[in-house]
Amino acid sequence: MNTRLVESLLLIIQSLTPEEQNFIEEKLKQQKFDSSEKHKREQLRNNIYQRREGEAFNPPIEEYIYISRDERSIQQDEMLRDCFGKKPDS
Repeated sequence: MNTRLVESLLLIIQSLTPEEQNFIEEKLKQQKFDSSEKHKREQLRNNIYQRREGEAFNPPIEEYIYISRDERSIQQDEMLRDCFGKKPDS
């Protein structure tokens, strides 16, 4: 461990205003949280990959998004038709 560097950083931090020290503390907490969240996402991705045994989504995820969007548009058109008795304007 670079003790001199740590001690120098400590002196610098102690020379800051309380607001600046709080800001550094919040930044460090956020960085730790971000790192933890990244690790969780990677773990979830690995779990899904193992469960699917390396197979891709079928249909591919991009195509699934378009399919879902089209289905939702059809449902909305049907609801509007039921409410207003005519086909909605596009």
